[in-house]
Amino acid sequence: MARIQWPVLALTLLTAGSLLAQAPPGAEVPRVTIDFDQVEVREAMAQLAEQTGAEFLVTPEVRGTFSARFRDEPLDKVLRLLALTLGAEVRLVEGVF
Repeated sequence: MARIQWPVLALTLLTAGSLLAQAPPGAEVPRVTIDFDQVEVREAMAQLAEQTGAEFLVTPEVRGTFSARFRDEPLDKVLRLLALTLGAEVRLVEGVF
């Protein structure tokens, strides 16, 4: 599988304000079709990484299970919705795992 060069996304606890991931201008955002049924957040990120080639860092404070279904949605939208569900935020950090 070819590795997609896409900025790293990190999920961290929500603090004052919100910083949501956006793809850099001109970057092709991977699209996601996936079902989560009572999945733990780290397992979900592993599944998304496998499907999209993106890399994720999830801080230890982010925990929880959830169920969700996505059909041909942009990865950044999927991550924002998952973060909202988990009370977390998505940060775009180029080149940092």
